[in-house]
Amino acid sequence: MKKLGLNILFSVLFTSLLFSQVTTMTIESVDACPDEYVLVPINVTSFYDIGALTLFVGYDTTVLTFVGHLNENPETQGIFSNAMTSPTSQVGISWSSLNPANISDGKLVDLKFYYIDSTCNLTFNEGCELVNSTLEVVYYTADSGLASPAYPLINLNPENSTVDEGDDAFFSIYALEVDSYQWQISLDNGFVWTDLQNGVHYSGVNSSNLTVKQVQNQMDESQFRVFLCNEYCCTYSAQAELSVNSLSLLSNQVGHNKDILNVYPNPFCSDITFSVTMKSKGKLIITIFDLLGNEVSVIKQKRDAGEYEINYQGQNFANGVYFCHCKVIGSNGDEVCIKRLIKNRD
Repeated sequence: MKKLGLNILFSVLFTSLLFSQVTTMTIESVDACPDEYVLVPINVTSFYDIGALTLFVGYDTTVLTFVGHLNENPETQGIFSNAMTSPTSQVGISWSSLNPANISDGKLVDLKFYYIDSTCNLTFNEGCELVNSTLEVVYYTADSGLASPAYPLINLNPENSTVDEGDDAFFSIYALEVDSYQWQISLDNGFVWTDLQNGVHYSGVNSSNLTVKQVQNQMDESQFRVFLCNEYCCTYSAQAELSVNSLSLLSNQVGHNKDILNVYPNPFCSDITFSVTMKSKGKLIITIFDLLGNEVSVIKQKRDAGEYEINYQGQNFANGVYFCHCKVIGSNGDEVCIKRLIKNRD
């Protein structure tokens, strides 16, 4: 009998101790990728003898769009939630039951949002209330959370660079939380971007520092950017422009004659026509290079003086920018012309 009395006393004291602990509610901070869904957990501790709750979680509608809730705690099945615009943008959460909830430490529910971008606070707003099974208000403490972007944090974007023709150009980016880099180039004001590869013309294409080697005049006004990824998200840097101070403009080079070659249509989708003017009998060489400096195709012919049209099938070219180098080796000397070609999407 004495032992039974001690057990009852211990049970009463233990129960009193449990219910004397302060209830806490915490909105967990989350990192998210733009244009994806994210779950924001509301965690609780010492959540004992709770018969009803009313919560208001504030957020920024320019950063998050409320979708609904998931993963209710078994102790609080039947939660109701909805997006509210008055008196402020917030999620209203309510629940009540004749069977009080008892959660020592765990998740109450997940709030599901569509994440747009940027950062916003997630707060417990005024009006939140917990009551116990005897309809007494329960004191609690609340901790707010934060929704932040998970993509790499760019602290310093690539900057525009001006170099002399033949010198190296350098582009750098400073970012945190980055697992991989891929530098890209565009020669048509950002319409088509091409991944760069390490080689004769570029180095550091998969690092934070890119080197463009022995810059040529035709790269003037080209643009560079870097594609950064971590285990969660990817993002692009701002684009930087390369300006080239020409030390020997092609138009002033000995033997350069921009009139010896015309290309049409340009941009092209399939077939290309090279219109060539030869002032004397000689050898004609037309070489097409891609952005990486790789030789894509070569046309070699011997011709008499005159005007010629050469049809070329370019439908198998990948979309992007190319350079056409035309050289005429004639009895009156060599002539050179370079044209930029753009292969459009089919």
